[in-house]
Amino acid sequence: MRPAARILDPVVHPLPPVLTPGPGSMNVLIGSLPAWRGIPAAMAAALQAAKQVADWLPRSSTVTRSLLMGWAFLRRRASGGRDYPAILPEAGAG
Repeated sequence: MRPAARILDPVVHPLPPVLTPGPGSMNVLIGSLPAWRGIPAAMAAALQAAKQVADWLPRSSTVTRSLLMGWAFLRRRASGGRDYPAILPEAGAG
C-alpha cells in the first residue's frame, strides 16, 4: 500500500518516529486505520473562526471608508464647500 497519513504510520523525521496517536478521523479510514489529523477538531474550528474574522476585517474597513467618503461628499455638497476651503475655494477668490 502507498504511504498515507494514518495514525501510527512511520515518518521520515526521527522523533517521534510515527505520526502521534490521537483521535484520528472516525469517518475516514485508510487501510483499516483512521486518517491522521494534524490538529484536533476543536482547534480546527477555532482556526476557522479566526480566519472568518480575518477575512471580514478588510471588507469592513473598505465599507467604512466608503461610507465616510460618501458622508464627507454629502457634507461638502450641503455646505456649498464652506467647510472645505482648501478643496473648493470661495467664489470670487483669486
